[in-house]
Amino acid sequence: GMADGTGERARAVDALRERYDARAGPLLEEIDSGELTGALTTNAKALCGAHHRLLRVIAFVELLKPSVLCVEECDNFAYLVEKLGALGYACGDGDPSKAYVPLSARPGKTYAERLQDTGHAFAPCERSSARRALEARLGGREKRIGGEQRRVWPIDDDGCAIFWREDQFRLATLEFRVLPGRADVAAHVEAVDAEGEIAGSSRGDAGAVRVRLRFEPSGWGTLGRRLAGQSVVVWCAHLTGGRGTEREIRRLHELRSLWRQPSGWPEIVCLDANTTLDHGGARERNALAVFGRDRARLRCVWDDFYDRGKAPPCSVFKLRGVASGGAAEKVGVGKRELVDHVFYDGAELFNRGGPGLRLRATCQDGAEGPELDWLALLPNEVVPSDHLPVVWDFALKRFPRASAAALRDAAREELRPRLDLVPAALRVDVAGPDGKGGGLFGAWLRE
Repeated sequence: GMADGTGERARAVDALRERYDARAGPLLEEIDSGELTGALTTNAKALCGAHHRLLRVIAFVELLKPSVLCVEECDNFAYLVEKLGALGYACGDGDPSKAYVPLSARPGKTYAERLQDTGHAFAPCERSSARRALEARLGGREKRIGGEQRRVWPIDDDGCAIFWREDQFRLATLEFRVLPGRADVAAHVEAVDAEGEIAGSSRGDAGAVRVRLRFEPSGWGTLGRRLAGQSVVVWCAHLTGGRGTEREIRRLHELRSLWRQPSGWPEIVCLDANTTLDHGGARERNALAVFGRDRARLRCVWDDFYDRGKAPPCSVFKLRGVASGGAAEKVGVGKRELVDHVFYDGAELFNRGGPGLRLRATCQDGAEGPELDWLALLPNEVVPSDHLPVVWDFALKRFPRASAAALRDAAREELRPRLDLVPAALRVDVAGPDGKGGGLFGAWLRE
């Protein structure tokens, strides 16, 4: 009845105010103020309050102890760095002189300039939705959170972050990539009609983060000997949202810009893709299907469900309410789909493996109304996000072989300390004038 007019919506909001024990003022501001004591206020804070949700994210990580953690729409990076750091996770090169600086406070004329050289594996978006929402709700002021009276909730941009266990990995390389913006894709489509080409990114306002992690054999117990000298490349990205052909085209250019060619290392690409992996009649118009066809070495962990005709799991299961904002006609409209994807190229190191956590809901066609598992609606008392966590256990090959990239990396590690023993005059010829590999062994010593 909400879509019939403002009167119905106003009556519904009034009813909610009564249940929230709201006396005056905008509903969400009252909930944030901490002054209300109604039953629904308590439930809303527990389920939807940002601080409580982050605490449950941290609890999930502590319980499951993943080796690598990719977080999309990470909107309080500094807080997660502190809390996950206490659990043994790193998210940067460990340089204490590189304190985290929010994107809005960094020098640089362009988004690309501000994104680079932070020392942290975090790619915030420019003027992100999270920042705009916080500014609107908090009036541009930072706010104290939870019971930690000395802590304030910072107004910061959300983005993509990668964390890893310090006992199992050390950071080898850190890289950012600006994704094509809407204007970039529009200009590209208008200028050329070549499916295989990639749009530029000069007007992009979102980025992806890429790390190469070198295995620490001591952190893997009996597997350590098989992992010595090996590395894995991990990507994390959040693609454009929205429906329609124009959005699919933009997502395809984002994917092509993100992963252009194999690096020579085993790779894992983690995505909030905002689209399903359509293996049906619309494959030629689906960004993920076209991307997978073009990049044959990359496989998706969900391929097995589609190949065997099984209902894929559901990573998003949510229903809009009156307090979520937006148009009245969207109230009661739900999403039940698989939009979170993990692509991989295990090379000679690992195979597909299997899910490390069972996703509760499925995207079974025709399951509507009472047939749906309504208790699985997100967020809920267990899952803090509007996406289910995707946990995947890749299976290490019994006899993994070192790739050419791993052998080159091992050679660099061995040769670098030995250069200090070479006389300076000879070192110029061997290592180049800058000592970084411009000479005889330049191809091996250059990162």
